[in-house]
Amino acid sequence: MANTVGLQPRSIWCLHRFVRPGDAWTGDSVETVGHIIRVLSARGVRFVALDDLLSGAPLGGPAVAVTVDDGYADFATHAWPMFKALRCPVSLFLTTGPVVERQWFWGDYLDHALSRLPRPHVDIELVGMRVELTDPERRRRMGRQLRGALKLVPDDERRAVLADLARQAGVDATEAPSAPYRALEPVQVEQLAAEGVQFGAHTVTHPILSRCSAAVARWEITESVRIVGAMTGRPVTTFAYPNGMLHDYGAREVAVLGAIGVPVAVTTSRGRVVDTADRLRLPRLVFRADLGVMSRRVMGYPLSL
Repeated sequence: MANTVGLQPRSIWCLHRFVRPGDAWTGDSVETVGHIIRVLSARGVRFVALDDLLSGAPLGGPAVAVTVDDGYADFATHAWPMFKALRCPVSLFLTTGPVVERQWFWGDYLDHALSRLPRPHVDIELVGMRVELTDPERRRRMGRQLRGALKLVPDDERRAVLADLARQAGVDATEAPSAPYRALEPVQVEQLAAEGVQFGAHTVTHPILSRCSAAVARWEITESVRIVGAMTGRPVTTFAYPNGMLHDYGAREVAVLGAIGVPVAVTTSRGRVVDTADRLRLPRLVFRADLGVMSRRVMGYPLSL
C-alpha cells in the first residue's frame, strides 16, 4: 500500500470489550484506549462519527470513526463514560439476542460449558480436536482454538456441538449469562441512543453468516436491523458482519442489506477508507493497545509497519 501521509487518511477502528483492573474478563483497557485517543487528538487526528467520516466532506486532517461490536454491558459501565468525557463519537453494532432475550454469545456459552465438564478432556469429532480440561489456562487456550474451528463449519453443526457440550456439562440453555458475559439491557440501549451513541445491527445470534442457509442468514440480518431500529427509534443504516473476514460473508449477505435499504456495512478486513471503497464492504483497523502502532496507522503510513 502506498504511503498516504499528509493525504488526510480516514480509518475506522474496531473494538469489542473493555476492562478495568480486577475485571474477570478480557478486553481493551479503558485507560489505554482513552490515553491513545487523547494523544492522537492532540496531534491533530479528528475523531468523528461514522456518517461524517463517510460523507466525503473535508475533515481537516487524519480522521477516525470508532466502532464497537457486540454490545456487552461493559460498554455502558466502562467505555461510554470515557468516550463521552472525550467527546469521541462512537458507533455500537448490536447483537440483539443477548440484549433482548438475555441469550449467551455463543463463544461465551462454549467457554461456560467447557468449564463445567466433569472430565479431564472432551473430544470434538466434528473438528478432530481433543480439548484438555484439567488445567484452566490450557482449557481456555484450547477453547479459543475450538471456537475458531467451529467458525468454519456449517452453522447447524456448530449449534449441535454446543448443545451436546451443554448437555454433557449439565448447563441449562435458558440460564441467563453470568456477570462477566452479560450484554446491555434494552433500557441501556435506549439511554445510550438518547445520549448520542449511534447504533447499527450485528445479527441476532452472531453466527458466521456464510455458514448459514440463505433463509437463516437473511433472518439474522433483517431481524437484527428491525430490533435495533425498534429499540432506538431510529432507522438503522449500518451493519457489521460477525467475524467480518472475507470468507465470513459474501455477495448473498451484501444483497440482503441492499434490498432492505442498509447502505453501510463494515468488515474486519484491514484497511483504510478510500473514496472508491464499497460502502457495504468497508475495512476497519482492529484496535491495538500500542500508541506507536495506532499513530502510524491513522497517519497514513503503510499498514505493514
